[in-house]
Amino acid sequence: MFLFLVNYFFVFSEPVFRYGYDYGFYHHTLQHLGNLGVYGVWGDYTNALFFLNYLFGLSPEIFLTILLILGSTTTAYFLYKYVPDKKRGLSIAALFLISPWNLEMGYQFLLKTALGLPLVLGAIYFYEKKKYWHVILMLGLLLLTHRTSLIVAAGVILVDFIIRQRSIRKISLAILGGAALAGIGAYLRPDLVSGILSNNNKYVGAGIFLFGQNIWVIILPLIIGLGIMVWNTYKTNIRWTVWGTGSVLLIIWLILQLPFHNRLVPYLAIFLLLVVAGIKDKRWFVGIASATLVFNLVFTNQLINNKSPIATEEDVIEIQEVTEEYKPTVIAVDANDATALWAWALDSNVVAPGLFGDDKKYEDWKNFWENRDQINFLAEYKKPILLYQRSYQIQGDVDKCLEQVSNHFYLFDCK
Repeated sequence: MFLFLVNYFFVFSEPVFRYGYDYGFYHHTLQHLGNLGVYGVWGDYTNALFFLNYLFGLSPEIFLTILLILGSTTTAYFLYKYVPDKKRGLSIAALFLISPWNLEMGYQFLLKTALGLPLVLGAIYFYEKKKYWHVILMLGLLLLTHRTSLIVAAGVILVDFIIRQRSIRKISLAILGGAALAGIGAYLRPDLVSGILSNNNKYVGAGIFLFGQNIWVIILPLIIGLGIMVWNTYKTNIRWTVWGTGSVLLIIWLILQLPFHNRLVPYLAIFLLLVVAGIKDKRWFVGIASATLVFNLVFTNQLINNKSPIATEEDVIEIQEVTEEYKPTVIAVDANDATALWAWALDSNVVAPGLFGDDKKYEDWKNFWENRDQINFLAEYKKPILLYQRSYQIQGDVDKCLEQVSNHFYLFDCK
């Protein structure tokens, strides 16, 4: 309970929506849930659990925060239950709860990741128990909740199954089965495939994650633990685990910078924690767990000190009042402000670099930011047009066409 309160102090001390970048996506979806139909069950920014709020009638802030905490704490509980040695299991669960990557899920409001992680653990657990119908059920739930988690779980299970087989027939069937599932997914949701492969915003395609290049430093002790497992497997012929397979696959994914690679850090960290939990030598386990604890405390403290809200209470009121008055096309000059507008500018058409169906290329936005053809760029949108300039102030020829109507909103009107 103490670790739970420490980890989620930021939730109780200040509204999480002020920091969570992805929060705006989910808030917007909850506000429009009744208009989504079937798409509302498995669309980009929704979840089948959202329909429970019809029963509870909670505010989006409270309901979404409950789901975030539920996902994270369920993952910690599964980690505890999965490790046979309960002392080690408690240590692994605690290291996850007070980790910077878990806190980052809160600050970025990675709700689908938080809800997908326990299902990934469940799918792999049933795979190890050879309860394949349960695996299919878990993968089906992931299909409805989070495609990235589905790719991680299915990919790890498929690769681990292949490397354990000596039968060419079984290997061929596994590969064909994986290809068939991928094909079915692409057929059912071609928009997801095209969105991943052709997103115009390179930062969105990579998956925004605050740590950036510090990722490898943060998980360094756990990487050492993976190295010990590899060495022990080679020298003593102990059984290679599925968590080792998952760790290697995700490390390759991050190194190759495949789509959404930054968002895979929580999955990699959890797989590495379970690898460390399986180290036979108690001294090595204690040493790596202790080093991970120190790294967690250092980087968690750094994250807390460097946190910056995406919207203050005053910002939320401003967005609601101004957009209600103008009902405009709202252009977020900087993508950092996009989700706050998406959450609270409910009667407006929100435009942002690489988001919300934006058809502009990155080069088009770069030209706009660098004062090249700014007026023609804005003139293509439906009037009235408001520019939201909170994180970034645009400069150039467009200045003569802007009238400030509030603290951060500027009306575009070139006659």
